[in-house]
Amino acid sequence: VPAVADGYRDVIGALGLGQVGGFLKSYRYLLALLIVPVVAMVLLATVYGDDNTTSIHWHAEGTQFRLLTNQLPDAWEDPIRNAADEWTDETTVSITESSSSSNTVWRGAIPQEWWGACPPATTGACTWYQWNNWHLYRSQMVYNWDHSFNTAWVKCFLNLGRDVETYALHEFGHFAGVLDHSTDSDTIMHTGLAGDCQRNLDSHDITSMDAQYGSH
Repeated sequence: VPAVADGYRDVIGALGLGQVGGFLKSYRYLLALLIVPVVAMVLLATVYGDDNTTSIHWHAEGTQFRLLTNQLPDAWEDPIRNAADEWTDETTVSITESSSSSNTVWRGAIPQEWWGACPPATTGACTWYQWNNWHLYRSQMVYNWDHSFNTAWVKCFLNLGRDVETYALHEFGHFAGVLDHSTDSDTIMHTGLAGDCQRNLDSHDITSMDAQYGSH
């Protein structure tokens, strides 16, 4: 939608003052100017929803995950669980732990087939999901073992390195609701988390997830 709006402004800005009058006299061009952007925005809104939402979600209002504890430091387990609880407590989606879930969370090498979306050199963590007919049927989350993380609140507060819980909170947004990245730096879904500390959802994160599953 922003791209449509930018294009609309570019068309107006490209017209000289002497051309504007002649341009507006033609009702066909005027109708096209008014109708085409509206239709485009409606179509895009249908597919992408509000800002960073999509139409892809779990069939039920929630999903499960399984920690591969033999591939995660012990100190990381509770921060990851806390992140899942934050989404569950603050939005309509439910993210619960299950020892039998095929939706796994672990630390390791980013699988090669994910590299197009998650290049290992610049990716701290990555979520890979599979879906059919707009419904998710599997999600997987990996912390890249080529990058260091910490769990200490003090280090998080001082933005000293990558915080496990912050990354989990961000990745569960992809994992449970396929939320896209946001340009709003106050949201957990914004891009470039590298040294940020954010263990709570912003109101926009909540609104975006609720748009996937219904109001809270």
